[in-house]
Amino acid sequence: MEHKFEVKILTDKSKIPAIQESRRLAWQNSDRAILLQDDNFVKWIWDDREDDIFFVIEHNDLVAASGRIRMLNDLENLREEYKSWNLPDDRPFGDYERVSVHPDYRGLGLVYLLDDFILKYVAENKIPFIIGEFIPPRDKTALRLGYRLLGILPEIYPALTYEAVACIYIV
Repeated sequence: MEHKFEVKILTDKSKIPAIQESRRLAWQNSDRAILLQDDNFVKWIWDDREDDIFFVIEHNDLVAASGRIRMLNDLENLREEYKSWNLPDDRPFGDYERVSVHPDYRGLGLVYLLDDFILKYVAENKIPFIIGEFIPPRDKTALRLGYRLLGILPEIYPALTYEAVACIYIV
């Protein structure tokens, strides 16, 4: 049976725990599962705020996929590396992160739906640019979507065997 999936902007913030549970499930059997044992990492990945903009794809009362944009006016909450990169002066800007797909919904193109929706949202809402960190091979998809490479982020968690790639999308 084929399903029609639709991206929506989350208006009911009481669903944030469902997003977090879907995010946890997405990580639990991945090569990043070891990070779920690190309390500092768990705090970081669960640092959702009420004013974050959440994008969700729901199906059968589950969060099948989600992502968020955190609107920022400064670089204070971002990695040290971003502070040294030549970012545009326009503010506020978006930090696109926490993209995850529930394990039962992988391989259905939901990340592509999220990415497409979010780039249209950014343009329609006159957000001057968004930055994001992409784990290979997702970085290649981001570049095809029009993101530009900022740089490679240094290894933060020794348990990982890859480096994240920082990119910027300028509207």
